[in-house]
Amino acid sequence: MEQKLLVIGKDNQLLTSVYEAIGVDFKIMTTSVILQDIATHIEMYSPDLLICCPEKLYDREITSLDDLEVSLSERKIPFILLGSKKECDHFKETTKLNVFRSIEYSESQDRLLSLMQEVFKDIKNSEPAEPVKLPIPDETAEAEEQKTADSPAPAAELEVLQKNQKKTDDNNDDDSIAFDTGKKHILVVDDNTMMLKIIQQQLKDSYNVATAISGSNALKFLEKKRTDLILLDYEMPFMNGAQVLHKIREDLRTRMIPVVFLTGTKDREKVQEALKQKPQGYLLKPIDNAKLLEMIESLIGK
Repeated sequence: MEQKLLVIGKDNQLLTSVYEAIGVDFKIMTTSVILQDIATHIEMYSPDLLICCPEKLYDREITSLDDLEVSLSERKIPFILLGSKKECDHFKETTKLNVFRSIEYSESQDRLLSLMQEVFKDIKNSEPAEPVKLPIPDETAEAEEQKTADSPAPAAELEVLQKNQKKTDDNNDDDSIAFDTGKKHILVVDDNTMMLKIIQQQLKDSYNVATAISGSNALKFLEKKRTDLILLDYEMPFMNGAQVLHKIREDLRTRMIPVVFLTGTKDREKVQEALKQKPQGYLLKPIDNAKLLEMIESLIGK
């Protein structure tokens, strides 16, 4: 299963760089530096790691994060810093938060994926072993234990559990996305991180959702993983939606995936231009949640 990262930051260029560097291999959601916003995202998203990019943060914003210590400790969510050495050092001097690791990083670096993998390896190695809990014997417990031993049911249950565990292990070894039972998967592609966050929140109860912040990021994702439907921003820099769709249709592995364009323009000519690319649908921004769900259900169901 993919690890989930919650990223705090105000430097949009750095946040975009983080998305592009590790967005295929990790699930990423961004949040503001407002304490209540962070707390809400922790509650709803249940991240495996909280990352703070200290660039452009004021000292009062840094010290306000001290109140996260209890919540992070209770949920066992490690906190790391990602940015220049100067800003990371200043953050640690200013806050009382327990910082698990500082990672020196800038937009020009290309080693972030391997660095993040090392962080998760270190987190796993630092986890204490669970203490062994010895049962306290009493007559009732002994009677229940004897009753259980005499019954053949646990053996059958154990066999089922072992089979289910094997299926889980096999799925985790697969390079495909880890689906929740009964949920289909959607890839959302948009260069606006806020739009990615909004759509992810709208769909997360009904579908598994991955995000990509650029066309190239989306194509990298599709090289490794599968999806049932793609929500694709039509107007993006470097590689627009039409160019991304062309690449998707060229690839035999992805050509049958339904694609819905998301566009912020109501210009009739531009809409017609988008429709010439023969997507399975298009939606105008801001996205109406009811129309979005209706469109998705008509294409892939629930």
